[in-house]
Amino acid sequence: MINYASSPPPEELIIDGVSYPIDTDYRTWISVTELFKKLTDNNDAEIWYELQNLIFGGEVDCDIEQALNEIVTFMIGYPEYNNGTRDTESKERESIYSFVHDINMIVLAIRNQSGIDISYKCKHFHWWLFLLEFKSLEERHHISWVMNCRNYNGEDKERLKLKKTFALPIEYTEEEKRQAQELNNMFYDC
Repeated sequence: MINYASSPPPEELIIDGVSYPIDTDYRTWISVTELFKKLTDNNDAEIWYELQNLIFGGEVDCDIEQALNEIVTFMIGYPEYNNGTRDTESKERESIYSFVHDINMIVLAIRNQSGIDISYKCKHFHWWLFLLEFKSLEERHHISWVMNCRNYNGEDKERLKLKKTFALPIEYTEEEKRQAQELNNMFYDC
């Protein structure tokens, strides 16, 4: 099994048996995860173009579907052991963190816990190592407390107030944005 103890994180994607060197920096892959949220049938060519530039540094000649599958696999990081008790239901859950919105708290927590400064001073920090650092953050960090507040589902009014205070911004899909713009044009562009 591939793991941090015995296997370095990959620096390439193998697509159709061909090795493609990739940018593995965590900042790049935060952008990649954001692009995947915007992927729809209507904009897949545009997003694919952006993904290629981010990941490969330009266009690559390969099967797009297989490439996207390899990209998703890479996004997950080191494989995790599943003992069968993990929540595997496909129900929608509110996200309790956002790499984009919480990055400052995450960078500081990693620095405070591991002594690794991945701020603007760091030229490169591998995505998989970033994920390991993030997933192993202790409860003592502010980001962990904020995530705990966001995850609260009880009835305590003070905790519900904290949940609302620290809620992530609502992210609309491209379709929802388009519909809102159409409504805006209908009612306000008279």
